[in-house]
Amino acid sequence: VLVTMFILWIFQIFRQKRLRRETEITNYVYPHHAAALERKREFLSKTGDSYGYTTNECGHVDSWRPRELPNLICPLETSTKIPTTDVWENKEVYLDYAGSALPTSSQLSKRNKSTSILANPHSTGPAASRTVLLMEQAKERVMTHFDCHPGQFAGLKNPPDECDARDLHPGYDIVWTSGATESLRMVSERFPWTCQSTLVYAQNSHTSVIGMRGPALAKGASFQSFSLQEICSADCDTIEQWTNLLSNRECDSCQESTTMRNLLAFPLQCNFGGDKANASQVIKTCRKVSNEKSQWYTILDLAKAASTDPINLKELDPDFACISFYKLFGEPTGLGALFVKRSAVDILTDQPRTEDYHFDRYFGGGSVDAVLSGIDFAVRRTAPSLLASLSNGSVHFRGIASLVHGFNELDRVGGMEQIQKHTSTLAAELVRRLKALRHGNGHPAIVLYGAWSKLAADINLPCGSLPGPTIAFNVMRDDGSFVGYNEVSKLAGLNRPPLQLRTGCFCNPGACQAALEQSDDEIQNNYLSSHHVCGDHIDIINEKPTGAIRASFGKDSIWEDLDSLVMFLAKNFVNEGSNVHTPIPVEAISEVKVSEMYIFPIKSCSAQRVDRWMMHCESGKLGFDREFALVDSFGTAMRLQSCPRMSLLKPTIDLESRTMTVRAPGCSDLVILLDGKCRASGDSVVKVCGNKCGGRLWGDLATSDWFSSFLSVRCWLARHVEDRYEVADSRGGVAFANEAPLLLLSQHSVETLNEVLVSQGQKRVNAKLFRPNLVVRASSATVCHAGTALGGIEDSNPEDCWTKLNLVGSDSLELSVVGQCARCSMVDVDPATGTKQKTLRALADYRRRNGQITFGVFLRSKCEAETSSKIVWLQEGDTMKCT
Repeated sequence: VLVTMFILWIFQIFRQKRLRRETEITNYVYPHHAAALERKREFLSKTGDSYGYTTNECGHVDSWRPRELPNLICPLETSTKIPTTDVWENKEVYLDYAGSALPTSSQLSKRNKSTSILANPHSTGPAASRTVLLMEQAKERVMTHFDCHPGQFAGLKNPPDECDARDLHPGYDIVWTSGATESLRMVSERFPWTCQSTLVYAQNSHTSVIGMRGPALAKGASFQSFSLQEICSADCDTIEQWTNLLSNRECDSCQESTTMRNLLAFPLQCNFGGDKANASQVIKTCRKVSNEKSQWYTILDLAKAASTDPINLKELDPDFACISFYKLFGEPTGLGALFVKRSAVDILTDQPRTEDYHFDRYFGGGSVDAVLSGIDFAVRRTAPSLLASLSNGSVHFRGIASLVHGFNELDRVGGMEQIQKHTSTLAAELVRRLKALRHGNGHPAIVLYGAWSKLAADINLPCGSLPGPTIAFNVMRDDGSFVGYNEVSKLAGLNRPPLQLRTGCFCNPGACQAALEQSDDEIQNNYLSSHHVCGDHIDIINEKPTGAIRASFGKDSIWEDLDSLVMFLAKNFVNEGSNVHTPIPVEAISEVKVSEMYIFPIKSCSAQRVDRWMMHCESGKLGFDREFALVDSFGTAMRLQSCPRMSLLKPTIDLESRTMTVRAPGCSDLVILLDGKCRASGDSVVKVCGNKCGGRLWGDLATSDWFSSFLSVRCWLARHVEDRYEVADSRGGVAFANEAPLLLLSQHSVETLNEVLVSQGQKRVNAKLFRPNLVVRASSATVCHAGTALGGIEDSNPEDCWTKLNLVGSDSLELSVVGQCARCSMVDVDPATGTKQKTLRALADYRRRNGQITFGVFLRSKCEAETSSKIVWLQEGDTMKCT
């Protein structure tokens, strides 16, 4: 009986814990679940068969996505009212299909189940023959998908009168490449440029298209760029103007050639905002103006369009086109194809040679039929076609063989026509809801870019006439100012569930510049003055955004993805009330005691708690705090975010023996001398958060091996040195500190955070997690001095309102507050175990200010000149006056 009662008691405890956890999850993740179901039912009632692949054998997308992509959020069941606890727990929202599609579980399983032995196709034997067969089958699948086969009457001298242009089309050959970028490079390097040639490309092209101008310029050609709309609307007169621009230039190469060849490059669909090109019309116009003296060739970038739209190359009829297969179905990466129209093969292969059997460019294995190593003799490969000479080395034959599984996934949902309907429907719904987001004062919360911005809110167009399922936008505050894309991206990653978006310019600088209405001078000044580069965190300069946010849909997207994005934006950035802030008078803390004191001898490693320690009065730096750092092969200080095991390294400074002892689990203690005997030769530069500091390697090779072995990363121990870099350092930091010499945190702030964490079902934390130097505790739990607040608990950290602290009993030490500490994902790493937590997500709910999540304040000492060389000793229990 006692055993039974004990088992029932244990069962009851676990049941109560589970019910409490379910309540926490439901309250936090699904606070408006019923409203979400109503929104979904309304969406489904309007879309009919356009959404979800309802007419295909695979079934509705809601029925198979949880199985095929188990790490993404699950669809809400419209027949139920209460969600199960694991629907979105530990799931993600993926809205970056323009960056890459996702391989399904079935696709990966079929690839991994294959036990066939595949040899290099350049070899002979049964395994090599098997590889060649699988590659041919994959090639056939690609040619069928893009309609590359020659027309049924192609090559006939006297075709039937009733046949159309497609029946006479010569078709396309395929060159396997590593992706669209290599395909574009290959064409630009092999195109027969002369000083009279011109390259014209769309301004809103991918960087890889713009980069084609490098080889063109190197051979004396010129380039011009126009908007995609200007290119697609170009008539014969416009294209002839492009041609005549350089027709009078002459050089040795053009004297040998009677024909001036030009190239037009543009995307079928813009990867920035989904704008589509009327490609077939401009390609026909280029052919019309071509003659014996001047010929125009065209290359289409299909990388974005091919992921969601049906592509028929014989109808589009470009001379060249390129794709990357991971854009279509996620796997394999590093594999693409260059499509070459058979009538244009000679353009890439008929290169001028000074004599027979001489190559004027690099050639690799598999691209030649015969070659001598001692003399300049090489015969390029011509079988199965002249394009064989373009492939250097072994192609990605295993990836090629696996392409059939990806195409099977596309066919399973009904092909590209169904995918286009599905993704366009989702994109149109997202645009409608984004346009509906407004602040309480009526100002819009979202500004859209590209073709979607020009459509009415009530979109009623056929799916094929809509822009691509790629939406670029920025978020605006109620006062009309912009929210930086970095702030949106950071909060999206902390959202529950987290959202994967793309931010920046998406490798499309021209479209970004046009959308943001930036001049060339502005962009150049942004780089020269702020060192802003593509992909960095500098998102606002002079109150103007430097990039945008992109959400894109793919084959596997569902309504819940777009709903999660809209609700995230509404929750975090839409102010439904007025923008008038009222001051809240509160009482100030005037006196605190130092309750904890820490130093961090090695940056990003474990803390050493000290009850009494010296402070350099001039700098305000605690002795040996962040004096050392572990640097990688690039001279960059390693950080806890990228290497969580650093939290398990426990350095300890012994002032008497003048040593630093480092301990780590499973390792013998490492003892490092603090004096000159341990100094390595030569000073160097250490990069800390992008800034340069002076550093000197410290310790011998055994020291480096000890750290490298434990962290599994080759690294070296460096010690800070005073040099010119610190003088030029705009951070105001000391040693390897990020911002300032001291970081202070109040215990009251930590207790407030713990209340939020507990309400979200998370574990409590202690002050040590935030890597402060000083932790202070007030005698009474009051909040900060009168000021402007937004309501709630966002101003509950008393240290936010302090301007300075004075050590009681010391006339010389005054610590000035120089700013608040912006937090990153480092606070999610448990310093005791190195495991990840969700602390930053909780802080984001109430500590977000001016685009940053702040917690704690930075301090810098202010000393009289005659006392600036002194050392002040601090100890736990010291009293400080706060003002």
